[in-house]
Amino acid sequence: MTSYSGQHKRVVRARGPANARRCTGCPATARDWALIHGRDAEDPASYTPMCRSCHNRYDGVGDPSIGQRRGAQQRAKDRCPQQHEYTPENTYLVGPTQRRQCKTCTLGHSPR
Repeated sequence: MTSYSGQHKRVVRARGPANARRCTGCPATARDWALIHGRDAEDPASYTPMCRSCHNRYDGVGDPSIGQRRGAQQRAKDRCPQQHEYTPENTYLVGPTQRRQCKTCTLGHSPR
C-alpha cells in the first residue's frame, strides 16, 4: 500500500497540480486533491480538486460529531503505530486534549 504522501504525489503526476483547476464545490481555485469518499485511494481518478474550505467541509473538519467519532476511535486503540502497548507506564498525555504519545517511541528505545 502506498503512503498518504505517495498517493497524492501520484495524483499530481497523473493529473497535474490541483491549483491549476477550479474547485468542484465552488467557483474558487482548487488547492487540494480530495479523495472521493468510498473510492480507491490508489487510483488518481478517485480524487477531485477542491479549495481548502470545501475540502474541510467535505471531510467534516469542524463538525463536532466527526471529531467526537475520531476521538473515540483513537481512544479505543490500545497500541501505538509501532505496536507498543499504551499502558500508564508507557504513555505520555500531551496538550489540552490529552493526546496519547508512546514513551518508548518518543525516547527512541525502539525502531520506528
